Amino acid sequence: MSETTERNKELVRRYQDAYNSNDLDVLDELLAPDWKTQAFPTALMEQSIDSVKAVHRSLLEVFPDLHYVTHELIAEGDVVVQSFTVRGTHKGEMAGIAPTGNSIAVGGVSIFEIRDGRIIRHEAFSDLVDLLVQLGFDIPNDWAAFIHRAVDA
Repeated sequence: MSETTERNKELVRRYQDAYNSNDLDVLDELLAPDWKTQAFPTALMEQSIDSVKAVHRSLLEVFPDLHYVTHELIAEGDVVVQSFTVRGTHKGEMAGIAPTGNSIAVGGVSIFEIRDGRIIRHEAFSDLVDLLVQLGFDIPNDWAAFIHRAVDA
C-alpha cells in the first residue's frame, strides 16, 4: 500500500477518534473549510465545521455514550471507505422520540475524499430502519426483511 493511502487512512482514524473522544477541535485541522457531506441537515443549518460540531454535541444529548467502532478502512488514491458500527444508549429526546433507555448498534459505511491532507467530501450511509426498530418502533414486516444489522451486533 502506498504511503499516501496509509496517510489518508490515518486521517480518517483521527477523524473518528475526534468524535469518540469528543475532541472536536481536531476537526478544524482535519476538515477542509469548504468540505461537503450529504449526511448533514442542510435544511436546518449552514454546513460548516462549527455546525458539524454542534450536530455531534446534539447527538451526545440523545446518546451520551455514543461510540463508533471502525471495522475496515479501504483506501484507493484520495478515497477512503470506512465500515463502522455506532453504539449508544437512547437517553435524550430525538426528533420527538422520548428517551427509551434502549441500547442501539447501527452499522454503516462512510466514504471520505481527501485532498492536501484534509477531508473535502464525506458521505455516510446507515440503516435508519434498524435504528427505529431498536428504539421500539413497529415497522412493517416487509421493511424488517431489509434491515442490515451491524456486523458486530
